[in-house]
Amino acid sequence: MTGRRSLAFLLLALLVSSASAQVNEAGWYTHAFAEVFSPVSVAFGPDGVLYVGEGYDAETASYGRIHAFVDSDGNGLPDSSTVFAVIPKWPLGMLFHDGWLYHTSRGTVYRHRDLDGDRVADVTDTVITGLPWGKHQTNGMTLGPDGKIYLCQGTKTNLGAQPDSLFGTILRMNPDGSDLEIFARGLRNPYDLAFHGNGDLFAFDNGPDPDSTLNCAEPPDELNWIRQDHEYGFPDCFGEGDCAIPPSGCEPLCGAGDCAVGGACDPGVTLPLTLLPPHTSPDGLVFGAGVRDHDGNDLFYCEFGSFTVGSCFEGTGQKLATMRLTPGAGTWSVGPIEPVVSFPHGNPVDVTVGPDSALYVADFTASTVWRVLRTRPTGIGGGGTAPVGPRLVAAPNPARERVVLRLDPSPAGSARRTAVVYDV
Repeated sequence: MTGRRSLAFLLLALLVSSASAQVNEAGWYTHAFAEVFSPVSVAFGPDGVLYVGEGYDAETASYGRIHAFVDSDGNGLPDSSTVFAVIPKWPLGMLFHDGWLYHTSRGTVYRHRDLDGDRVADVTDTVITGLPWGKHQTNGMTLGPDGKIYLCQGTKTNLGAQPDSLFGTILRMNPDGSDLEIFARGLRNPYDLAFHGNGDLFAFDNGPDPDSTLNCAEPPDELNWIRQDHEYGFPDCFGEGDCAIPPSGCEPLCGAGDCAVGGACDPGVTLPLTLLPPHTSPDGLVFGAGVRDHDGNDLFYCEFGSFTVGSCFEGTGQKLATMRLTPGAGTWSVGPIEPVVSFPHGNPVDVTVGPDSALYVADFTASTVWRVLRTRPTGIGGGGTAPVGPRLVAAPNPARERVVLRLDPSPAGSARRTAVVYDV
């Protein structure tokens, strides 16, 4: 009896450990993986270790850290952690390449190397410096199929012409920082970017803040197919030229044509693939190859949401979502946005796929890295099909108000064991 009861309590702890900090959609389960002060970036190393970029140190308010979390037994929780590097604050982009961990920070790209395997950096190089920054900075980074590093570069100001040609661009360079060039321009604040398996590049772009000088402050956010030498419209074209109409009672009203300043959504501008509501703030993104029951056409991304309390769009975003991108003849079609998990008390900012097929989400406001799992309709067990032999079935999963735990089928010669638990 004691053994059975201990098993039941253990399983209940696993099922309900994520309580009220997030709201899962059906078929998803979330739990806290690690606590990090204001995490802004997440990346797995080739050894399966999760590296997390901390926004800044709460004590000094001037330096951050990159933490390394090791889950050696595969139970979905870290067994050990180290401070991999103490760094300048705001490492908004991280990338592993050729034994180096690269990260961005306010106009500079650094890289670190661990020589002795203790998950503490022994060598630090400055790859490139002098990139411009202001209201926004050098953000996410990724490695292209051409072996070059691609960078997101935000703008100096919220709106208007920029004082440096590098502002509001996608940049490309060699891994040693040489041959820096503008790959695409006309973006306001692309936070992150990702290559599809076929080599096409995608990035979200964040529309202006409510302190804008437009006729109204509700330009949409965008998903863009990033192509070399294309122009994406900033600072004169937002979305397809039409601003969103705020909810009833919000002023000033806006709509058709208000997001094309001087009619600048002209044929020379590459329009977005799809639009998102104003102030959604889509940031970190990753394609779903490796995520259970998904593939490389499923784009997962973080909606940071708005910090503007009392605004018309307060509560927008604050979730992990997915949309399906399907390649066609010279174009892409985009499926509907499907929420995965909401964070009503948080602001998710970056996401990556783990070697365990789970998604790992950096929640800036909650100072938490969440582990998000696709649950199986076949119950608890490994593999993509129903386990062979007895399996423990939990229903519903994720847990709601009533959970039934059943060993099915029961071992030969024994009675079926069922536990029903209420008010979990």
